[in-house]
Amino acid sequence: MKALGFRQANAWLHTWVGLLLGWLLYAVFLTGTLSFFQEEITFWMKPELHASVPDNQTAQRLAQAMQSLAPNAAQWTLTLPGERNAGRRHSGSTSASRSSKGAAKAWPWMRARPNR
Repeated sequence: MKALGFRQANAWLHTWVGLLLGWLLYAVFLTGTLSFFQEEITFWMKPELHASVPDNQTAQRLAQAMQSLAPNAAQWTLTLPGERNAGRRHSGSTSASRSSKGAAKAWPWMRARPNR
């Protein structure tokens, strides 16, 4: 087998060093860009933080919404936004024919309870 000449060895070395440094610089620039836009990415990844802002009328609006969604429900569970739970949650059955399993599949935040 013939040994590589000086030019061919340098061309091979230049190719692989260039590829490795190129990928390293790509990773540095990508992570730098992500860290620069960290607040915007966090805001985008957590829509519950900007979807619901509680005020004095939040509980009343939630109760009215549940009255229109499930007027014949035997029980409602209402959770208002708080420090650890930024979004509101509610549950109640919307019809007597819907099972708890079907309601959980259709609306994961609603746990239907049958009328009794």
